[in-house]
Amino acid sequence: MLKRLLSILPLLLAWAHIDPTLAQDALVVSSCGTLGQPYVAGSTRLPTVDTTGHLCGSGGGGGGSPGGAPNSVQFNSGGSAFGGITNLTTNGTNPLLTAIAAPGSPAAGTGVFYEDSTNLIFSFKNAAGTVSSTVVPSTAPANQFATAISVAGVVSYAQPAFTNISGQTTLAQLPSIANNTALGNVSGGTSTPVALTTTQLTTLVNVFTSTLSGAAPASGGGTTNFLRADGTWTAPGGGGGTPGGANTNVQFNNSGAFGGDSGFTYTTPGQVTIALGSIAANAKALNITGTWNNAAVTFDAPLFMNITNTASAAGSLLADFQVGGTSQFNIDKGGNSTFLGQLQFRPSGGDQWNNAALTSSEDIVWFNNSTSKGAFAVHADSGSISGAFVAASGNFGWQNGGNAWGGTIDLVLNRDAAGILAQKNSTTAQTFRVYNTFTDASNYERAVMDWTTSANVLTMGSQAAGTGSLRQVYINFTTQGGFSDTGTLFFVVRPISNIVSIRSNSAYAWSDSSSDAVGTANFPTSLVQLSVGTIGFLGLSGAGGTFSGKSLTPSTLASGTTNNYDPGGKSYFYRLTANAANSVLTGLAPNTAAQQDGEVHVIINLAAAGTLTLNHQDAGSTAANRFLNSTGLNIVLSPNQAADVIYDATVSRWLVFKRN
Repeated sequence: MLKRLLSILPLLLAWAHIDPTLAQDALVVSSCGTLGQPYVAGSTRLPTVDTTGHLCGSGGGGGGSPGGAPNSVQFNSGGSAFGGITNLTTNGTNPLLTAIAAPGSPAAGTGVFYEDSTNLIFSFKNAAGTVSSTVVPSTAPANQFATAISVAGVVSYAQPAFTNISGQTTLAQLPSIANNTALGNVSGGTSTPVALTTTQLTTLVNVFTSTLSGAAPASGGGTTNFLRADGTWTAPGGGGGTPGGANTNVQFNNSGAFGGDSGFTYTTPGQVTIALGSIAANAKALNITGTWNNAAVTFDAPLFMNITNTASAAGSLLADFQVGGTSQFNIDKGGNSTFLGQLQFRPSGGDQWNNAALTSSEDIVWFNNSTSKGAFAVHADSGSISGAFVAASGNFGWQNGGNAWGGTIDLVLNRDAAGILAQKNSTTAQTFRVYNTFTDASNYERAVMDWTTSANVLTMGSQAAGTGSLRQVYINFTTQGGFSDTGTLFFVVRPISNIVSIRSNSAYAWSDSSSDAVGTANFPTSLVQLSVGTIGFLGLSGAGGTFSGKSLTPSTLASGTTNNYDPGGKSYFYRLTANAANSVLTGLAPNTAAQQDGEVHVIINLAAAGTLTLNHQDAGSTAANRFLNSTGLNIVLSPNQAADVIYDATVSRWLVFKRN
């Protein structure tokens, strides 16, 4: 027994964390006692192992008989006997672990060593149940890498893909190759790439054919053959290769030989000349034909020009068409076009036009192809007629939309007859406006003549909106102007003589409406000429009328005498109130304005008491303001009595007639 224990001493000392080389001086501390017994090399005391796995001296314990199965490593079983560890044995040289299923988790602060019977790996489980295992030696092929380690300690291996490798390989990391070589494989089978020479490289390139791009085929030598489009080398045709025609003539195939075109010559790189020469039959100098047959392709112009204008004079031209050395049409570098003759636009259809095309050399004319008539022309002659013109039945119109065509024409200017401009659009009423100011559609001042303000009524005058003001309307005449019906004037203004006149059989009339001068066409009041020099007032249906002058009632007169009395204005009817102590007037000067010959007034005394006396020829007033009484005496107006006063410019006096 002692021999067996001594044989496993190195293992036990390792588990007890005692270096076997220092065993002669080791002191084992364990649960065998408060302080372990000294263990000296060569001692005959038997060591044991307690339940925690620590080494104990043989100071006590149960008679010296080993416990457990043969070869079992011993432990102190209860302090009085040996016990054998079931799964830990020895063969006398090495400690042996018996493979078992994974045990349960040990108590806190401890761990369990065991050999897992599933994979036969030495493992350790702690109190948390975590298992640590030794790594199983790899049996994977070379150039494989570990990709995972299982809980059981099994390592998975695989050949890594490039997608699993981070970073990029730079060209500098590749092996160096010889100059003028490329990596490839010309072995005829699968092989590792090698550095190819230029000769080897050409074997990998297609040979140029009529359907394949690639390397040119071997020429076979010589100096005259040329490579054709079908990939073959062929000797050129054309009679020995001698050019035809004169020097600089562009060559063409002339029945298998070279021919030179004397009208098509080469000058310098990028410059050729086409000389059509004198011809008696129709001939095209340049004829370009083709068929565009792909709706998805935007084709370039058959005659295409692209000039890089790094520097050029202002008069540089992109195109110039001349006749006899004189430019008829040209386009300068800025895209401006100049026409010496007419510029004619001929649409494929459209309205019919009645006048012939203009023939001036400075016209732009839009034609109607179906009639060859000029629909619209711009004339820039140096003569008296210059501008834009339309045919006699043509119009200048405006659309109601954003485009010049395709909407509804709602405003049209046209020619009614010679010298007559009209604005008309079928039965749609029209409006003409001239603006004095315009900010927007709700802020303006303007003159208007229209049929739209009031239906079927011609309106002329001024209009305003927003901050705009209604402005006065003046109609200016030099000799005379007026209104007529069918050419006969019935109302005339003669500025030269300051007269407004109407026909002798006409009248100034007032309608029966306060808002409409026409009203019901009944005119209850009219002022007419009854005969030469006689004006009459007429009522409704020819009945007689009368005159009404608004009265004027000044303040009560002062007592005593008043000279040059001013009642405060002119009125037909003066309602004067004499002072209770009586009042006297020596003259009348209404509103200090000059008296008019035949001016008529009626004076009444409204006083309840007190008389009003109009003194005859009283020098207290200015001569032209004095009264000339019909009685030759002072006229006294008692309360509610009246007198007529008429001014006579011949005698410069007010003529006074008392009413009894």
